[in-house]
Amino acid sequence: MNLVIYALFPSIFLLAFFHLDLGIIPRFGTWLPEILSLFVCGIIALRVAMYKKLSLEVHYIYLLVLYLVIIATGIALNPVSKVEVMSGLRTHLKYFPFFLLPAVYDFKEEEIKKQFLLLCGLLLLQCPVGVAQKIYYGVLNHFYSGDFVQGTRLYSGSLSIIMVSSVAVLLALFLRKRISKRAFLITSFVLLLPTTINETKVTIFILPMALFLPLFFSNEVHYWAKVKKAAPIVMLGVLFAAIFVPIYEITIKPMNSPGLYEFFFEGKYLENYFYKGAAGRIGEDIRRGDAIGLALKELSKEVDELAFGQGVGTVNLSYFDEAGGLSTSFSKKSRLGGDMLTVTQLLWEVGMAGLFVYVVLLAFIFSDAYQLSQSDDLFGAFAMGWATVVAIMSACLLYQNSMHHNTINYLFWYLSGLVAAKAYRRRASVSSLKVLARRSGFLGSPRFAGMRIRDSHGLR
Repeated sequence: MNLVIYALFPSIFLLAFFHLDLGIIPRFGTWLPEILSLFVCGIIALRVAMYKKLSLEVHYIYLLVLYLVIIATGIALNPVSKVEVMSGLRTHLKYFPFFLLPAVYDFKEEEIKKQFLLLCGLLLLQCPVGVAQKIYYGVLNHFYSGDFVQGTRLYSGSLSIIMVSSVAVLLALFLRKRISKRAFLITSFVLLLPTTINETKVTIFILPMALFLPLFFSNEVHYWAKVKKAAPIVMLGVLFAAIFVPIYEITIKPMNSPGLYEFFFEGKYLENYFYKGAAGRIGEDIRRGDAIGLALKELSKEVDELAFGQGVGTVNLSYFDEAGGLSTSFSKKSRLGGDMLTVTQLLWEVGMAGLFVYVVLLAFIFSDAYQLSQSDDLFGAFAMGWATVVAIMSACLLYQNSMHHNTINYLFWYLSGLVAAKAYRRRASVSSLKVLARRSGFLGSPRFAGMRIRDSHGLR
């Protein structure tokens, strides 16, 4: 199974870069992650048939089945073309096989360490690539916008989300003494450097979450222990601000855009960044709040559309749409900002019901991550950081549309599946210990009174 993950990680980071920027592989070469998804589907079916077991709480299965039913209902109620159906199913479902993979194969700690090392190398690669892009576009060609700093084709907003989320996991590993303070500070600095030179404002909102939520989720009881551990976190935050603010102010001036102080404290820059009260007319500037409001207003005209959307594949253009112009509903939704945010795409394609299932799924993943974070092993340390990542990803539903970003989604759903499966196995292990103790008569003995069963990995 590790070979599948070793193939997945480089493919989601590098193939689009090799195709679009370097031109050294054809377009069909970028389909490897989806081919791996189909392969993993076969593995899951085979292992479930052989072992009759899926190490995952049943509510996840119910939610995934319900999501499929909602998708099918939306397709049945709307005139969705075959191209849109195929494109939509691909967008909504291709990541979930990797969510289920850890439920049929129990990855060991040594295997996960090797996967994390590979992932760390790919993340660190974004720094020199991003710096080279900044020099080429910003210095040599005078394109001052940080949007060109995308790393290996992660796009600027997605790059910031991934790198900041990585720092949250690193911080959790540091707090649990899995890495040294020096390794944490140096690696975090390298990971955060691309987010300072691409000037995405989302970093200002999610970086404090990444730096302080792991500390909040830690199992430290004493207040002063948390304060002591906060020192390097504050140091990293100050260092980031000292680099980010001057770079942002210098690069934003040639574009006649407001600086950070003006954006947050003067005029209506901040308000207009999120909401302008747009009516959805052709050529109108649509902001994030406008996109949500327009989606709800349009969908509310029909109860079934509000509940189940207008069908998958009707928001984003597929490759075949671009080639043959087969999409009939894309232009209107694009004008209304349907493809702007994850939440707007979910509303348009699967309605309030689909959005509700998606959010509940995130809530269950967060709950499992928080529970698993109480264990003392590597998985507990990782889960402490992953609870923060889930919180960041939930907030970013309202920032950008990441549904079609392979790097974010394959990583998020695979690692979320890993957390959910490990939490399930830990609970099963504790439950087995309690049953064994009860049968042996140890559970009711005076010696057992006041004791708390802990498994071999430290989960209470």
